[in-house]
Amino acid sequence: MAALGALFMTWGGPGAIEPASAQAVDALRQDQRQVVAPFNFESRDTFDWSNVFQQEPDLPPKGLFFDAFGDEEVSRSGEMSLRLDLRGGSVSYRTRLDLLIPAEPGCRYLVRGWVRTEGLVHAAARIEMRVVEGEQLDVVSDVEGDPVLQATVAEFASEAVRTGGEWRQVEFLVDTLSEAARFGRKLRMVMALQVVQPEFFAPDDRDRSIPLHEDVGGTAWFDDVEIWQLPRVDCRMVLPGTQAASGGVYRLPRTPVIEIDVDDPFDPAPTARVEVRNLDDEVVHHEAFTVKSGNGPIAHPLEVTSPGWYSVDLQVSSGEQLISRQARSFMVMREAEPRRWRSTPRIGYTISDWTVDDLPLHDSILQAIDPAILEMSIWPVGNDELSAEAAIPSLRTMLSDQRYDGREVLFAIDRMHPQVASAAGTAPEEVAMIFAADPLAWSNDMEHWFLAFGTLVDRWRMTALSDVPAEFVVPDELRAMMRDLVPDPVLSVPREVDALEATQSAGFETYLESTPDLSAEAQARMLSNADSDGITIRIAPPPSDWSRRGRIDEASRRIIAAWKAGADRILSPMPNLEFGPEPDALAWTALAPALESRRPAGTLHASDTATCLIADGEDGIILVAYSRRIGSIEQIDLPLGSTVVEVESIDGRSWTVPNRDGVHTIEVSSTPVIIRGADAGVVALASNTRFEPSAIASRRGPQDVALTIRNPFSFMIEGDLEFEAPDDWSMQPSRTRFRVEPNAEQRIPLTVRWDRMPQLGQFVIPVSMHAEVDRLIDARIAVPLEVESPRLEVRADWSLASSAIDGRDGLVVTMEVTNHGNQPVDLEAMAVAWRIGRERLRISDLGPGDQAIRRFQFNAGMDRLAGTDILVTVADADGPDAVVVAVPIAGTKPQTAVVETR
Repeated sequence: MAALGALFMTWGGPGAIEPASAQAVDALRQDQRQVVAPFNFESRDTFDWSNVFQQEPDLPPKGLFFDAFGDEEVSRSGEMSLRLDLRGGSVSYRTRLDLLIPAEPGCRYLVRGWVRTEGLVHAAARIEMRVVEGEQLDVVSDVEGDPVLQATVAEFASEAVRTGGEWRQVEFLVDTLSEAARFGRKLRMVMALQVVQPEFFAPDDRDRSIPLHEDVGGTAWFDDVEIWQLPRVDCRMVLPGTQAASGGVYRLPRTPVIEIDVDDPFDPAPTARVEVRNLDDEVVHHEAFTVKSGNGPIAHPLEVTSPGWYSVDLQVSSGEQLISRQARSFMVMREAEPRRWRSTPRIGYTISDWTVDDLPLHDSILQAIDPAILEMSIWPVGNDELSAEAAIPSLRTMLSDQRYDGREVLFAIDRMHPQVASAAGTAPEEVAMIFAADPLAWSNDMEHWFLAFGTLVDRWRMTALSDVPAEFVVPDELRAMMRDLVPDPVLSVPREVDALEATQSAGFETYLESTPDLSAEAQARMLSNADSDGITIRIAPPPSDWSRRGRIDEASRRIIAAWKAGADRILSPMPNLEFGPEPDALAWTALAPALESRRPAGTLHASDTATCLIADGEDGIILVAYSRRIGSIEQIDLPLGSTVVEVESIDGRSWTVPNRDGVHTIEVSSTPVIIRGADAGVVALASNTRFEPSAIASRRGPQDVALTIRNPFSFMIEGDLEFEAPDDWSMQPSRTRFRVEPNAEQRIPLTVRWDRMPQLGQFVIPVSMHAEVDRLIDARIAVPLEVESPRLEVRADWSLASSAIDGRDGLVVTMEVTNHGNQPVDLEAMAVAWRIGRERLRISDLGPGDQAIRRFQFNAGMDRLAGTDILVTVADADGPDAVVVAVPIAGTKPQTAVVETR
């Protein structure tokens, strides 16, 4: 067993064993598969097939620990299979060195075979394939040890199975695409039929005191093992003029390029068809061209120069036969804005899953996206085979580039190296448990990280577990080490967003983490009730099964919710490196430049269903507007000054809008737009113009209000105001002069009258403002004014009715009235149905806090009332208070009520 342990420990090098599956192989025609080597075990030169196979060196020998022979009584097909009888240890019965299987660089192979086992309890059977470098194999053949192991450039294996007497097919893919294989000479494949004991896979850091049970008996059969060379099509998005991967992220003037690598053993010149679709699934580019098989990758530019998110459908065919179909995505971003000083808030990305080999591609994507902050996980699982010393130089180089480009770097201690975890007696993900252990278990490792990155990284985040006492989550030894080795260290302790009120960790910065199912609306409610200034918020992207537009809209709302809450840092996961960015990445790449380094500075009233936010900073203002209507376009009027403004939708569209009659008419949808070039003074003037009080009582007789204008300019403004009252309203004076000193306010008294009592709710009063002093001000400002009823609350609904006497159809309006005043009232109530008539009743002596319910009956059915409103008016018989409620009669029928008529 010592030899087995030593063998395992050497298997951590290039191309460690990884199970794979044959992807869509059965979709290929038979003549598209080229058989490289079949093993059907139907004929033999020796009884045990030792002319083809031999036991791997350093494993228990054949004859003593296992037997191999052709079994004529058990076979999956034909007359014979290869049988391995186990007596102990692991079996790796592999092809002899003089019978290795030739392989070509840059190819993909399918290994498929049938396995049957009996009597195996702990061990399992599988098929393994090693790709070896032939010339190196010739050199090391006479050297002590296993020459195949020393010449291996890649390893692959099927699933290890126990079948209980049934035949089961196993399959896996083998490729020679790695750099070591592509540049190898005389590549060969070494196949092994294996029965592997648990010791064969035991992790090196396991608890040696726990024994592993092994089988000393059992049988495995192998039959119909075949190796096929498959047509191979690989594609990726690359940077123009280079062979460097882009990750599907392009910043204009760079444009997208797709790199296609085809290796078809049958067709030397297959046809590639490329179709590019935009966010709304419209085809924006398509073409067909010929590619040469086996000549290496070709770079093909795609004629897409408009910003936005795109999907790519690549189909490679031989004649009418489809060889491969693959999907990728890419994102085209607008040209970079001039670099500016980045103050808070900062918006960026978190990279929780990286390997040393991925770092150059991450760096390339970050250069294109240019976030203000980056969080890196300290040790993802993909680096477990490396030592910290092997990873730190590459990571330090990348982070140095980020700091040079003005990005803040945050390190997440969310997982530790397995050796550190093993020393602490816990799992790598249980960081809090690791730190709760003896400091000797982790101090050397953390000291090494602090020394390597202390000058680059001053913010560190640590995972906290709810079941670990707080004094152990962040031990004094760690804090002391940070103070000694990290300049001005900041330690963040994560909490979930819905636990914000319980995040008061003295001396630590709060780091909030949302979940994919936590909506923007729920997040906004939670953040509005807590002090979130200065915190870091990590936002989870929306669920991947949502629509593209829905994901973009929801991601935008989540960013805006965190920004409005006052977060200093807002993070989201990094875009996908392999298949391209998800659509919601548009929300980040568009909103980040608009919102970072800017704080909320109020809103401009747009409409009842639209929102327009003002973001203000040292670089001026930006407006972000969107509609709450789904699937439709809404036009809103905004006073943005006398200039032409530029509107950019985060889905890639852009257009300009001039000032017409004092407003800019902007088209908005559920996907936010960013408005640039607005006059900051006019926007500030419009957003700070208000009615005082902001709500007036619903009552008979005139109401007195005042329009308050705040002058944000450093010069006096003087001009004309004109009020546009709603229907059945009048405002006096309807036109007046105003004059406001610099940075001062003026109140303009107004009297509101109405010809007919208005309904409750918010009304928008357009106010036209014209002034010419140091600059032209020509704006129409929408100022909201609420009509409310502080003393009377009225609710009304309707139902169909049929008479208990004559069965005639009718309609009943049920009204609830609550007295919120401090005195009893006598009320007069009236309900008016269009072209039907009116009903009156009286409510006497309704006391404070009391509620009365009354019903109005109309002798008319849905044929006459559907689509109309019934107006219900409740008025104080002895005072001015009056309330009007409209009851819309829908076309569908609610539950029918039976009432008595008198």
